[in-house]
Amino acid sequence: VYTTTAVDETNKSFTSTVSGSILSQGHSSAEPQISKKLAENAAAKAALEAEHPEAYAELAVLEVAVAAASAKGQKRKADAPPMGDKNELNHMMQMLLSRSVTKDDVLYTLTTIEGEKPSYSATVALPTYQGSPTFQGAPALAKKDAEAAAAKVAIAAF
Repeated sequence: VYTTTAVDETNKSFTSTVSGSILSQGHSSAEPQISKKLAENAAAKAALEAEHPEAYAELAVLEVAVAAASAKGQKRKADAPPMGDKNELNHMMQMLLSRSVTKDDVLYTLTTIEGEKPSYSATVALPTYQGSPTFQGAPALAKKDAEAAAAKVAIAAF
């Protein structure tokens, strides 16, 4: 049972005593605390130290470890992964059009280039942007890479 009292009339500092049938005697907080909760915690620590010194020693070690860990600061968040060229082009178009991009705003056209190993060439058209510009990307072995190359050319043009 905790008995907590204000040290002065301002109710800005408190002391507490903890007692009970499992304790050999009542134990009080050594110094006044700024809240009732802190005064009760100090009384509980005093009881633990007097009644079970080995457990109190373990608690002290844990408090030091927690204090050291909190002193290290906060974790830094990893940088966001780089945006792909197609995503970057969509983002750029969203800014230029001042609205969400639809499938009609950025159109990719693929052309297959025949040869020993087939490759692809992509063109990206921006029909809803002023002048309806079109950009041709460098050939690539994969369709996805060809579209990314066309997007990269479009980004560079702006």
